[in-house]
Amino acid sequence: MVVFSKEHKIKKESTLKPMHATSVKGVDDMIRLGDLNEAGLLRNLLVRYKDGIIYTYTGSILLAVNPYQLLPIYTPEQVQQYTDRRLGDLPPHVFSIADSCYFNMRRNRKDQCCIISGESGAGKTESTKLLLQFLAAVSGQRSWVEQQILEANPILEAFGNAKTIRNDNSSRFGKYIEIHFTKNGAIEGARIEQYLLEKSRVCRQGKCTTCEGRDDIKDYASFRSAMKILTFTENDAWEINKLLAAILHLGNVDFEETMMNNLEGCDVLTSSHFSMGAKLLEVAPKALDVSLTQRSLMTNRESVSKPLNPAQAVDGRDAFVKSIYGKLFVWIVEKMNSAIYKPPPDDFKDARLSIGLLDIFGFENFKNNSFEQLCINFANEQLQQFFVKHVFKLEQQEYARENIVWKNIDFSDNQRTLDVLAIKSLNILSLIDEESHFPKGTDTTMLNKMNQVHGKGDIYISPKNNHDTKFGILHFAGAVYYDSKGFLEKNRDALSGDIIQLVQTSSNKLLKQIFHNELSTADGKTTTSNIIVTPKNSLRQTSESGSKKRVPTLTGQFRQSLDSLMKTLTACQPFFIRCIKPNDYKKPMLFDRELCIRQLRYSGMMETIRIRKAGYPIRHTFDEFLDRYRVLLKFSVCDPKTESVKKCCESICENVLIEDDWRIGKTKVFLKDCHDTVLEMARDKALNEKALLIQKVLRGFKYRKAFLKKRAAAVVIQKYWHGHKVRKLYRVVQLGFARLRALVRSRQMAWQYKQKKQATLLLQAQTRGYLMRKEWKRKQKAVILLQAHTRGTLARRAVKKMKRNALLSLQDRRAEELAVLERQKKLELVLRQKKEREAAEQLESITDQEMVDDIFGFLPSMVGGQEGQAPAGFEDLESKRAVLEEVDLDDAPLMEIPEEDYDDLDEYSFSKFASMYFQGAATPTHIRQRIRQPLLYHEDENDVLASLSVWWMILRFMGDLPEPKVQKISRNEPGLADRSLQKDVASRQGRRLSHMVGLDQRLRNSRNTQGSVSVSADEASGKRKASTFTDILSRNRKASSLSEEVPNRKLSAIPEQKNRKGSTFTDLMSQNRKTSTTPVRDPPNRKSGRKPSMILEESSDGSEVSKPPTVQTVSEEEEINGDELTLDRLMTSLEKLHIIVGYAIVRRDLRDEIYCQICKQLQENPSRGSFFRGWILLSICLGIFPPTKRFIKYLQSFLRFGPVGYAPYCAERLRRTVANGVRGEPPSWLELQATKSKKPIAISVTLMDGRTISLPVDSASTSKEVCQVLSQKVRVQDIFGFSLYVALYDKVWSLGGGREHVMDAISQCEQEVKRKGGQEQHAPWRLYFRKEIFKPWHDCSQDNVSTDLIYSQVIRGLKYGEYQCEKDEDYVELAAKHFYVQYGSDSSMENAKTVVQECINSKLLEAKSEAKWVQMVSTSHVQGPFINSRTKSAHVKAEVVDFARQKWSMLFSKFFEVAKLSGPALPKNKFILAINSTGITFLDEREKNLLVLSYPDVTGVNTIRDRKSVCLLTLKGDFTLNAVMAADISDLVAMFLAGLIERSQYAVALQEVNRQDDQTFLSFKKAELILLIKDDEFSADRGWLKGKNERTRETGVVPADAVYILPTLTKPTNEVLSLISLSPDQRKTVIGNSLKGTITEKVAPATLKEFSIEYFRQPIKDVSRQVISKNAPPERLWANSREPLRQPLLKRLIFEVATNTRIKGLVQAIAKKLMLVSADGFSLFVKTPDKELPKYLRGYHHCTKEDMVQLGALLFRVKVGNDKTKFPMIPKMLKDLVPNDQLKVMSADEWKKQLTAEYNKQADMTVEQAMTGFLKIIYKWPTFGCAFFEVKDILAVHPYNKIANWSSGSTYFHMTVGNLVKGNKILCETSLGYKMDDLLTSYVNMYLNNERRGQRSRHFD
Repeated sequence: MVVFSKEHKIKKESTLKPMHATSVKGVDDMIRLGDLNEAGLLRNLLVRYKDGIIYTYTGSILLAVNPYQLLPIYTPEQVQQYTDRRLGDLPPHVFSIADSCYFNMRRNRKDQCCIISGESGAGKTESTKLLLQFLAAVSGQRSWVEQQILEANPILEAFGNAKTIRNDNSSRFGKYIEIHFTKNGAIEGARIEQYLLEKSRVCRQGKCTTCEGRDDIKDYASFRSAMKILTFTENDAWEINKLLAAILHLGNVDFEETMMNNLEGCDVLTSSHFSMGAKLLEVAPKALDVSLTQRSLMTNRESVSKPLNPAQAVDGRDAFVKSIYGKLFVWIVEKMNSAIYKPPPDDFKDARLSIGLLDIFGFENFKNNSFEQLCINFANEQLQQFFVKHVFKLEQQEYARENIVWKNIDFSDNQRTLDVLAIKSLNILSLIDEESHFPKGTDTTMLNKMNQVHGKGDIYISPKNNHDTKFGILHFAGAVYYDSKGFLEKNRDALSGDIIQLVQTSSNKLLKQIFHNELSTADGKTTTSNIIVTPKNSLRQTSESGSKKRVPTLTGQFRQSLDSLMKTLTACQPFFIRCIKPNDYKKPMLFDRELCIRQLRYSGMMETIRIRKAGYPIRHTFDEFLDRYRVLLKFSVCDPKTESVKKCCESICENVLIEDDWRIGKTKVFLKDCHDTVLEMARDKALNEKALLIQKVLRGFKYRKAFLKKRAAAVVIQKYWHGHKVRKLYRVVQLGFARLRALVRSRQMAWQYKQKKQATLLLQAQTRGYLMRKEWKRKQKAVILLQAHTRGTLARRAVKKMKRNALLSLQDRRAEELAVLERQKKLELVLRQKKEREAAEQLESITDQEMVDDIFGFLPSMVGGQEGQAPAGFEDLESKRAVLEEVDLDDAPLMEIPEEDYDDLDEYSFSKFASMYFQGAATPTHIRQRIRQPLLYHEDENDVLASLSVWWMILRFMGDLPEPKVQKISRNEPGLADRSLQKDVASRQGRRLSHMVGLDQRLRNSRNTQGSVSVSADEASGKRKASTFTDILSRNRKASSLSEEVPNRKLSAIPEQKNRKGSTFTDLMSQNRKTSTTPVRDPPNRKSGRKPSMILEESSDGSEVSKPPTVQTVSEEEEINGDELTLDRLMTSLEKLHIIVGYAIVRRDLRDEIYCQICKQLQENPSRGSFFRGWILLSICLGIFPPTKRFIKYLQSFLRFGPVGYAPYCAERLRRTVANGVRGEPPSWLELQATKSKKPIAISVTLMDGRTISLPVDSASTSKEVCQVLSQKVRVQDIFGFSLYVALYDKVWSLGGGREHVMDAISQCEQEVKRKGGQEQHAPWRLYFRKEIFKPWHDCSQDNVSTDLIYSQVIRGLKYGEYQCEKDEDYVELAAKHFYVQYGSDSSMENAKTVVQECINSKLLEAKSEAKWVQMVSTSHVQGPFINSRTKSAHVKAEVVDFARQKWSMLFSKFFEVAKLSGPALPKNKFILAINSTGITFLDEREKNLLVLSYPDVTGVNTIRDRKSVCLLTLKGDFTLNAVMAADISDLVAMFLAGLIERSQYAVALQEVNRQDDQTFLSFKKAELILLIKDDEFSADRGWLKGKNERTRETGVVPADAVYILPTLTKPTNEVLSLISLSPDQRKTVIGNSLKGTITEKVAPATLKEFSIEYFRQPIKDVSRQVISKNAPPERLWANSREPLRQPLLKRLIFEVATNTRIKGLVQAIAKKLMLVSADGFSLFVKTPDKELPKYLRGYHHCTKEDMVQLGALLFRVKVGNDKTKFPMIPKMLKDLVPNDQLKVMSADEWKKQLTAEYNKQADMTVEQAMTGFLKIIYKWPTFGCAFFEVKDILAVHPYNKIANWSSGSTYFHMTVGNLVKGNKILCETSLGYKMDDLLTSYVNMYLNNERRGQRSRHFD
């Protein structure tokens, strides 16, 4: 026979018993085994283990075999499955035991306990964790304390478990977890008790540092998260790690033997471990050395120190580290208990229940067993006795007491072993304790006493000989031999006084805290304790014999805690889990029969099965039984009122229990396990029947009552319905009679009308005939009379003629006349034919290039530029202009623009665009007549009029309309070509150049002849610098169109300064250049005196001009009437081009109109000349302004079909213009020349060292691109602060390094030359590359090239007076440095003279002689430090640059024109903002400082109002400044602040921090200065900084949130420090007091209009009102009005509320704020926002493209209703209509097209219906109604059935996904954890309720 691959030979004569059927496949409960023997038990476990079933019942006892692998039986589904189920209903499981504990606790209101026993490695710890997981889940609260209880295990295992030869995670301590429940069954706390931590492993570390199958990183992360959950702070974790590290270091400390005074001693070997251990323990190394190598002995009179030998020192060291570890473990357990333990209530009625889980060390038997194994096995003996007593002894005693017939069963009782160990007198543990108290007691004397007392017994096994130190104990699990060596040392478990004194001197708080009891005992003693000195190495502390109370030993403490545990277990109803270890190799599916049968034997399973099978485990008292099962009693058989309780109980059992295997005792009913199940099922069934009966009666009553009520209501409804029906029928009949009557009357009236009509016609015919005949007769008489007079006249004339011509022959005269007429006709015919032939030949001979030359005929053969006299102050650079460094044309400074992935452009034809957007019947093809309305729709009338003017100019430019006839001009007047060169500049500045005003201006002049409002503006504009172009077109602009539509121009934020170009640098340069040798002359007719300020005086006029009505067509009469001297004159092509381009620059809405007009004239144009003129015009426009997004693709598609050479050229110009934005000026002469040749524009840029670099640009090139190319060419690395400057005559201004167009500046220069009477094509402009601004942390050593350029700029500035010094010594010092840079140590006078001429201004040379300056410079050079030190010239240049940066910081600044909207009072509200490396300065128009702010004064900066205003937060108040370049201001200041904070070494304390007890942290007071120390270990990102207190000079760690880092590189002033320490109100008071009396100039009063900009709501856009009242201006909320207010003026009212604020108080506060008489009748209403719309727009839902289009159309209808005029606004509203992550799915135009089409399909839908339709669509989505929490990325998706556990604390959310044993734990640190917990709980409960519906629920009493 083969059994499990092993052969056994069986003899024939041997008798075999066949296997019972229950043993073939195994059974769940081994009580049901047929083969009730050890072999049957073992096979049952083996068969189930091979099938992966590890749990087996033995009655109510659970056997668990360790699988050594993770099984899928611990999922949330398993928890749900075993919840609320009786024991035995489902297969055996640890969850079933946990559920039984919980059920019995709630049913019986009695504490429960579960004892998990077994050998080491059997799985006790894992079973305990599973029990905890189930109890937390079945509690159903998912409270944070439950999670804290669960998270206690990782911490306990980390400190109390270890790897042994038997188990990878062996518990080296025992624990009893008592879980406390409320009366409703919810967990409210727990308490952990620990027993006998094994500490010897701390000082006997092995070499094994890894464990197979365990992930240290994951375990440590779980440990760290558990510490956070259990309220361990970061400081606690740090201190714990310090002690653990100290233990490890001390374990590596070694000793060497020495001789001291003829005594054996030792010294500590020098090592890093010893010093590090002392540092971690925070004790002096010398004190630690002494305490480890010496011991103090107290004699009668003095204390004596005795040296220790190395062995004794090692023992002392080990005792010290074990004590630290043990006490640290106790402190950790107490710390966890403080978090999870809740004291019991005082009210006994609400006494809580508990379930205790005992997980204690298993029985141990190693090769070398010591004192710890004896204690562990003693504890197991106690638990085994408890099990035996509960299962066997108490059972049999109970049966005997109740007179139950019972046959006693023999079982293994370990009482005798307990007697020998701990119960009888002179037991082993008592002997060990007694010997420990003797000063001279040793392990040998203890062993001798045990041999004497117990040597003759059979439990104690004596040593084999006298030299053997091992003795044995016969335990219930077998004999174990213990080595007595070290027993007394471990039992005493005491430390020497030297170690206690060492701990006393430590500054480690945690170390002192864990030794608190020892330290307090030591402090209370007046004398040093004596030391018991043993012959060898026993150095434990004890008291003198009989003098003091004995010190408690480890055995005594352990026995005391074990006795307390046994009392607790005895008071509870126990459950047992026996864990079986299948093999010693920790391998899965390996079953060692011998090992398992041995564990089954000593666990008493065989006896347990027998007694459970024969006994009655379920028992109730008669009262309890009757009280619970009274519903099963048949009162007809047994009435409880008359019969006894015992009789009633017996009656219930006889009626319900079919089997007769139950007993009635004296006071109790005894039942089997199956009987309890039958009774419970019968009870539930009976209760359900009674409940159904009650429900039936109540429902019948309820429904009858409802029926009667409904019947009465139906009668009432019928009555009213019948009346309504009759009245309705009456009205129908009445209406029919009325219609019939009307029909009859109508027929009668029709017949009467017909009769009257016929009579009228007859009367009219007769009357008209009579009148016509009468008239005819009158005319006939008149004609006859007229004929008579005429004939008479003719006859008289004929007579006179006959008399006059009587002399000539009539025939000759006639022939002569005919001949003359014939000759004249022939001559005219010949001339006409010749002219036609010549015109045709000339047209055919003109080439394309000749046609281009003809169009650009106004250009000279070579356009100049950068010619003529150099600007003032730059003459010296002209001599070096011959040296040009050219840049290759391929390196043109063009911005790299990513290629846009457009769709097929064939879909975007111009014809398609025309069909969608052209008005009326306009076609996309060429025509030759004027249009009566624009091609595109325009809301503004000015745009409509301008469109018609542009159309006229385009027709004339292309030659489609003839030029008007040349008007006669007086010879004394200049010609048209010379009219632009007039010298009278002043007169030209005063007028508006009316000859360039178009049709729109003529119509406006014809309607509004009183243009007085704009006259003052024109006059004011003539006084300031502006381009001629902007002056021409300024009338046709809206009030704020320029700043909005030309964003890349440097414009002022002040309305009066819109046209100004330049910066404060221009003014500073012109003022500082007064000392220059080059004379500066004022132009003709220019008033002398100071140059007008860049900031005009503020205007107090706040009036506005209402807009004229909007029209889309212009009548022919309006086109003809008007000023004939505007467009009806002869113009050059340049003038026409400027007019067309000018309208496009100023009017953004006109750009698509102009492109459409040009494209229309180019499509199907039959004229070759007109065709090429149109493409030239299109190419020029493409370089000036871009189209809108709506038209760009159609324009790109149109450009593909252009003529050869123009298609790619135009496409590239379009791409560049779209990238860099619209231009601010019309094309310059240079651009027109480049457009003619289709080549780049060559410009030259001069560097400050004299080099000139030539590089190509195009119309869209920006200053940033040019600066980048220049930097690359000259190899400048630090490009920040370098800018491109434009100079013309005496004007210099900066283009910056941003998006300013270079050609705009050149165009302005050409216009300025034209205004001065010169030729603009020869404008003498120059471009320079200069340093404009420094960084506050500028370092010259980083870039020598930039330093050289700045150095050259400074030297030139000194020469020409740009940079001035107050003292001559500064000039001499700078010149001496330049001397050294140029010539080194050579100090000849010739070189000195050259240096003086290069550095000293001519005015200074006139004040002092040149020789004097040469002498001073030469002397300074010789005496200077550079010659002797041989300093490098680069270092000297850097010193000059740094001097200039600090000295002339205002000259190295960026200037911005701003207007103050709010903030502290200043003399001016409109001023100049200067930003430089030292700070921020407010300047007025006279360059006077209004306010100076250093960067430490600035606390923050941001932009508001769509980046049109900047908010500057300072210590002196918060300023809100309006500026066109607000974004540039904010970015520049923010960059400076961030850079300074990053490099700063100064911080100010915001709060007081007092950490005197911890030297790691720095203590400081509020407002103290902290000097920051750069350290890689600490950073602001981590929340900690390292600093030094300037007052105390102490150094330590500083919390980042407790200090404010100052943005400065130098030490801050006391004023800054004091202001930071004040509150905002106090700061405002101090600043206000300091400013009193300083503001002397008049401050413009604040107006309501200014206030309305910030605080008023937006005007209402009422389309219907604008249509009805065309001339009505837009709503001006700040102005006087007769119309009533439709909405409040203010945006909102802000009130602060607290947690105790009530509605009544808030209403009264609002009424007081609004100055109401009373608050009676007012209330608050809460408006709840739409919850689903934001989720949809943020892209949380997944939807299709069709859904987005449909929903977008519905949302658009919700916003605009039925107003279709808002279609053009769809591209701007896309963010409110389409999910943000789907905006790029289609282009804006495509979105608009599809949304419009879908909107039209919903024509009959109202706004309410649209809102409902939106919800109906998204309601079908699976994510509808979900709550979303934003994260950075979607990591994983977890279904609800995979989430095992979750809970939330104050700042944490914890969730376990997957298996309860090895599931993934997620710990989130968030303040929204409670929301996530509530939502998750709600959804899971909903799903669980759906699944449990219909299932039977268990009822609790």
